[in-house]
This record gives sequence, C-alpha cells and structure tokens, in this order.
Amino acid sequence: MVHHIVLFRLKERSPFIIEKMVNRLKSLEGNIETLRSIVVAHDQVKGDRSYDIALTAEFDTFGDLRAYQDHPFHQEVASHINRAADAVAVVDYEIKSEQEILDCR
Repeated sequence: MVHHIVLFRLKERSPFIIEKMVNRLKSLEGNIETLRSIVVAHDQVKGDRSYDIALTAEFDTFGDLRAYQDHPFHQEVASHINRAADAVAVVDYEIKSEQEILDCR
C-alpha cells in the first residue's frame, strides 16, 4: 500500500478559507479511480510549526499515485489549492503487506 501525505499552510488562515480548502480536497474522493482512500482534516492545535490542512491518501501502487497526480480532476484541485498555499510538504512511502514481505524472503 502506498501512502501519500500532504501538508498545506495557507496564505490566508481564516476558518472560512480553511474549511473551503478542506472541502475542495475532500471532493477528490470518488472522482479518481486509483484513489483507494483519503482523509482530509484541519489542524486543531495551531502551533508555531503547524500546517493548516493534512491530506492522507492511499493507493495500491506508485503507478496508481502517478495516475492520480496526472488525473485532470486532481490537477484542477491541486492548482486551486497551490494558489492558496504558502507552503506545501509531501511524503510518499510504501508499506508492504505481510505476504509481500514473506514472498521477498
């Protein structure tokens, strides 16, 4: 399973704008075939190092992640979010199933 984590710090950090961006990101669900699951939430601590929004998505393969990133619906949402963002951080990693690990031995 491939995990895609994205953190967004927005230029305008009002509750209204944050909620609008969260809803925009949530609209990805059900619109891109390779997207297995998605969780989008806003930061509740508001610390000095906090980002405003976190997105966690899951894919079967890195190829599925690339297909998601290239999908026109994702491109539209990403373009809108990136214009509103002051900073974006991304981490992509794979966790193999227990069977895949056993098969490698």
